[in-house]
Amino acid sequence: MGGFLIAGYGKACRLLSRPDRPPRKQNSPMKAYTYILKCSDNTLYTGWTTDLPKRLKSHNQGKGAKYTRSRLPVTLIYYETFETKQEAMSREAAIKKLSRPQKERLISSKNHDYQNTTAAKS
Repeated sequence: MGGFLIAGYGKACRLLSRPDRPPRKQNSPMKAYTYILKCSDNTLYTGWTTDLPKRLKSHNQGKGAKYTRSRLPVTLIYYETFETKQEAMSREAAIKKLSRPQKERLISSKNHDYQNTTAAKS
């Protein structure tokens, strides 16, 4: 399995080590982002990532989500910053449940410059 050490059987298997990947620093904060894109057809797309500028670039290169590939270019219109990816994923799920008018109110409630995606809000 490509350098993985597995313990257990069937579904009870668990990963013991990853010799092919350096260990992650325990105290290094990894930010995660939930974001909303405006597509060229005026629809909204919500997602999450740990690297916002890279993800926006991949969306616009047609390498992002299947939904956005046929709706290029996309523009970042909203994002939120979280300490963990789990928080960002939960927020993404919550935003996806909102109606379009509710999403528009959420977007307009924030006063941020979303053109500069290299500096995430703190």
